[in-house]
Amino acid sequence: MQHHGIGIHLSQNKSTIFERGKTLGDAPHNKGLELFHIKNQVEGLNGSLSIESELGTGTAVTITLPHSCS
Repeated sequence: MQHHGIGIHLSQNKSTIFERGKTLGDAPHNKGLELFHIKNQVEGLNGSLSIESELGTGTAVTITLPHSCS
């Protein structure tokens, strides 16, 4: 998933970005990405989640899930 918004200052937020209810930015409409919930669901499926971001450019979230054959 990619968003061409303001981006995230990862060096300042990397340790807290996945905290419950964490919001980034000060826009009044900013309700947060709720990455806490997304990360928990992905990890519950034995997957992983990574974030790349650049201020002024945007943010990319990559979710990787294992392939399963039933």
